[in-house]
Amino acid sequence: MNLHPAVDVHAIDLQWSDDGTGNHDYNLVAVYGGNASSNDRYPVLTMYLFTLHNGKPEVLVTQQNQGNPEGYLYFKPTDNQALASGFTSIVNHN
Repeated sequence: MNLHPAVDVHAIDLQWSDDGTGNHDYNLVAVYGGNASSNDRYPVLTMYLFTLHNGKPEVLVTQQNQGNPEGYLYFKPTDNQALASGFTSIVNHN
């Protein structure tokens, strides 16, 4: 099954970019994934996408663990302000 990236309920135009530039709505520069909790019997897996969305840094997150009839992998902007601020600082060379 191929899952297409979506933010909220809308499919997004996402493409890998070595330097953050490109003509896509979301230019992907890094991906990170891991367990949110390693003590749970069924750990929650989390995936972060580090993107430039219309030229601005944005970190997207998903914990989706199953497919769906829409064929989307649903992301949302992260609520982790420290992570978002850190990525913005890197992008802005602060």
